Amino acid sequence: MQTPHELEIAIFRAGGDPGKARVYVTVSISDAEAGMIDLDVAEREAVLRGALGGVHGALSEELDTRGVMTLSETVELV
Repeated sequence: MQTPHELEIAIFRAGGDPGKARVYVTVSISDAEAGMIDLDVAEREAVLRGALGGVHGALSEELDTRGVMTLSETVELV
């Protein structure tokens, strides 16, 4: 199963090209330490989507955002 673990948010001028963004914000979810709460896949995705919404909402209307979520998958080899 693929697990969301990082989000890169490009911030650019509204109507501009997100590929030419000069400002990036990276949000990552670290692995839970022993005995600490861990998030399931849906919770991880919700946290990263919330971060994107929060950054977008904090900006003026002259700026826009685009997020790229990185997923990881663990495969057991026998």
